[in-house]
Amino acid sequence: MKRLVVVLLGAFLLVGCHKEMASPDYVGNWIWSQSVGGFAGITYKAKPGEQVLLRLDDAGKLTITRADTVFFSSNYSVQKAAKDDEYVLTISNKKLYPGPIKNYVPTLYGNQQMIFQTGKLTLYDIEITDGYSHLFIR
Repeated sequence: MKRLVVVLLGAFLLVGCHKEMASPDYVGNWIWSQSVGGFAGITYKAKPGEQVLLRLDDAGKLTITRADTVFFSSNYSVQKAAKDDEYVLTISNKKLYPGPIKNYVPTLYGNQQMIFQTGKLTLYDIEITDGYSHLFIR
């Protein structure tokens, strides 16, 4: 009987306790700082007073917005790379803003090498020779 009580108590504790999974540190809102690259090595930045946001959510959705207008939207997944702070960000289901863009907004093509450091997120185009690197800060 004593053994049965201990087993039942243990079972209730195991069922009642569950560990919450913490979101990875790269999940959340990031402010675009600049993009550099292309054939001519051009640097693009937001206009003064303008804020472009990159959002990576827990559900695997990536969006880039400017003034509450979504310019880029995609599902994403992340795989660990060789170094501690490096990942590969795989983008799928790209949906680009259909209207004209008067100032550069970073768009992501294909897979991105993602380097995450506290307060800083850098995305590099992997599959494009004259691609861009995009810097985002918290």
